[in-house]
Formats: sequence, C-alpha cells, structure tokens
Amino acid sequence: MATTATGLVYVETVAGNGRTPAPDDSVTVHYTGKLAANGKVFDSSFSRGEPTTFKVNQVIKGWQEGLGMMKEGGKATLTIPAALAYGSRQMNDIPPNSELIFEIELIKVGGGKAGGFDISELIPGDYLARSFASASVDKKNASTQSPAETLQKSAPFLLGFVVIGMASYFGVLPR
Repeated sequence: MATTATGLVYVETVAGNGRTPAPDDSVTVHYTGKLAANGKVFDSSFSRGEPTTFKVNQVIKGWQEGLGMMKEGGKATLTIPAALAYGSRQMNDIPPNSELIFEIELIKVGGGKAGGFDISELIPGDYLARSFASASVDKKNASTQSPAETLQKSAPFLLGFVVIGMASYFGVLPR
C-alpha cells in the first residue's frame, strides 16, 4: 500500500509486467467504482460486459495518478480523495465531496484506435477533457458510453464526411 502526497491510496493487488502508461497513452481497463462512504457501486465496466478505452489525460486526476503507478496486466485498488475526483460537484450518483474507490485492471497500454486512428490525433490537447469536465449525464436514461467514447467510435464516420466534402470542394470528386 502506498499513499501519495496528494492523498491517493494505491494498493496493488496483482503486479503487472507490461509498461506503465504515459499521460497521453490510450489504455484499456476494466473497473468498478464505488463510494467509500457506503460501498455503493456507481459504475462498472464489468457489469457492461466490456472494458473501456480512453486516454489517461482525459480522466479524473486520481485515475491519472493511479494509472501512472500501474503496469500493463496489473490490478490495483485506488482510494481517491474528493479533491482528485469530482470535488464539490455532484456527478450523477456521486454526491459532492465524495471519496471514491476504484478497482482497476489495466488490460492494455496503447492501441484503442477507432478505424485505425485515434480521435485525439485530430483534436488539440485536452479539448475532450475540458469539454466534458462539467458535463453531467443522466445514466438512467442515457447510454453507458462516456461522451469521449461516443466521439471516439463516431470519428471514422465523421472523418469520412470531412474527406468527401473536401474532395468534392477541391474538384477531386465529380459534382
């Protein structure tokens, strides 16, 4: 068990043998998130039956710090103080100022590219993180995908329209 200067508590349950992700790496993980106060599960990729892929720098600070301590193939439990999670904001079923516990399995570092490319290669810096930082989704009436996942999966389709539009505009395609 390790407690960082920021208050994150990291407990490695299975040692990984791959590489540690960098902030701009894509990672594929399975996880369960619960409230430290009462153990109530608020989100789980296991219950959806498939892991989640995202860029490390697009998630809460506690995840960023915790993933930076893991190696591919490893499992860990992170106890994340509110300041490294959502702070004083209500986030769906997570009350303000909540300490969170995540059980994380780091399946893969790298990859996660939709249609052979990563949407973040087309979008500058931390645009997705900034865009969705204050977003709130009603999970009871919405998809289980995060906005970033939805955009990632839609990227090849959207890029196709852009390419066809540009080709038509510049006379490469018949009008």
